[in-house]
This record gives sequence, structure tokens and C-alpha cells, in this order.
Amino acid sequence: MQSAAKNKSLAPSSPNEESLADVMHGLLLKQQEIASVIPQDKPVFYVDIPVHLNIGDLLINRGTDFFFLRYKYNVVARASEYDYRITLKSMPKDATIVMHGGGNLGDIWPHHELVRQDVLKRFTNHKIIVMPQTVHFKDPANLERFKGVYNRHPDLTLYLRDKVSQAFAHEHLTKHSYLMPDMAHQLWRDDPLLQIDKSGSGELFLGRTDCEADARRDTSLRTAMDWHHVTGPVARVEEIALRTAMRLNPWAQLQPGMVSMWYKLRDTLIARGAERLALYEYIFTDRLHAAILGLMLGKRVTVIDNNYGKLGNYFEAWMPGKIQLVRNATDGI
Repeated sequence: MQSAAKNKSLAPSSPNEESLADVMHGLLLKQQEIASVIPQDKPVFYVDIPVHLNIGDLLINRGTDFFFLRYKYNVVARASEYDYRITLKSMPKDATIVMHGGGNLGDIWPHHELVRQDVLKRFTNHKIIVMPQTVHFKDPANLERFKGVYNRHPDLTLYLRDKVSQAFAHEHLTKHSYLMPDMAHQLWRDDPLLQIDKSGSGELFLGRTDCEADARRDTSLRTAMDWHHVTGPVARVEEIALRTAMRLNPWAQLQPGMVSMWYKLRDTLIARGAERLALYEYIFTDRLHAAILGLMLGKRVTVIDNNYGKLGNYFEAWMPGKIQLVRNATDGI
């Protein structure tokens, strides 16, 4: 592949500063609609927070916490897939359960779907809000197996990150399915972790190395850096230690301290990701949050779709014409 910096026809177009600012601010304001659904006078239990090294999920998590702070919610507890059962034992009857957003509604990342299914089955007397998600089922049999749990919950609201997901959820899961941008947009211009020197140069290729990667994509992206190259091996050891402690901990009173320790590492990793992206002028990526983070840092971003259309559907819903998008991996970049 030719250098984008040298060949301007391949380079992402520079974002119009005023236009991009308007769009990003508008996406942040759009999420006011969520505040009209989650009661502000009731306690909130935030469930399925990410305890892993995917910086994208960590940005969603931090953005959700910014949302709670912005709208003055009383978040009584935060729980991961490893400790949500012990945490929810102490939940009062009037609490609202808010479930973490992302790209795991369906059967691609089944451990998160199983947490959601368990919570929906066990807590039918509680209002449950699922923050903005992308939906994808590889196997139609799994949809048939899972959809009844969504259908039967009497007070469930789903937010979906793109029009395809929203239409699918509205048809198959619940009529209370609404279009909403990703929660990482809450960090726009407000997050001190992103207030860094943004004057980078050169090109960054950040590509997925997991089950969402498109095997047909350009060689430059297949051999690129991924998030685990940014977080490093020491963070991996810390993550394993903390999630093991969360899983084995039998005392609910110790759980908030563990979450606090994890949040310190989370913020370190987000800062590390932002600092890495800030070193470059051009970013080519098939990771949704590398693209969103790059845009928040004022970078020239080219988005390459993943293997089921997640990124293309997202940016066509929220930033049509504002970002260079490669839908077909065989087209190259």
C-alpha cells in the first residue's frame, strides 16, 4: 500500500473542524433522551462493566460514567460479569438496572449475552435499560433461543447504535428499541484524559485480531497494531489478577474496592490509548472506538468495516459523509 501521507488521494480527508464539532456535540446531546427513561430519583445498578483490555469497551464504560455524573444519577453499585450475582443480592426493589452497551448483543460474544439473559430472567420486577448496542446473530437458532427472554420482560428498553440493529431489535426483541449513539461520545471535549498534545504525524494502522476481523481486508491492516499492543503485558497480568479476585470474592462489602482498583487501571489504559493515537496524523482502523477516539483527537480517520458491517452501519447512521468509509474489504484502502 502507498503512503497516505505521500499520496493524498488515499489519505482521509481532513475533517471540517466546525462541522465535526457540531456533529460530535449533537451526538452527546442526543443522549439526553436516555435521561428521560432512567428515573433520576431511583438508585441505579450498572451491570456488566468491562473488566478486560479492549480500550473501546473502556471508553464506553467511562462515557457511561460521565453520563451518570452529568445527569446526577445515584449509582449505588457497578458490577462485572464476574461479580454481578453477589452485587445484585443487595439491590433494593425500586432500583433501575442499567446494562453496559457495546457490540455484544447476540452470539458473537456469548458470555456477555448470557449475563444479560440471566439478569432479564431473574429481575422481571425491575426496570432494565440496555445502553447502546450493536446486534448481530451468526446463527438464527441462537436468536430463537434468546429472543423470548427479551420479549417477556415487562419493563425493558433497548438502545441500538445503528439503524440495522434498531430495526432488528424492534422486530425480534422488544418494541421499546430506540436508536442512540455510542456512550463514548459523552467524553467529547469534557474528558481530562483526552486533553493532551494532539499534534501527531504519519500513519497508524490499528486492526482487529479477533473474531470480528475481516479476513479479506488489506494486508496493511491485517498486520497492524491492535489494542493489546497498546495496553501491554503488565496490564494483562493486573487484569487477570483483578478479575480472578472479583470472581472468587464471597463478600459483597469488598466488591466496590475491587471496582475502584479496576477503574484506576481502566483510566490508565484509556490514557495510554489516547496518547498512542495522538502521535499520528492519519488513522486507518476497523475498530469502532479507535475511529471515535481518533475523531475526538482531531485525527484524519479512514474506517474499514468489520466482518458484519458494524462500523459501516454506525457511521452511516451518525456521520454520513463526514468520514472516509471502506465498506468492502476487497476494495482496499
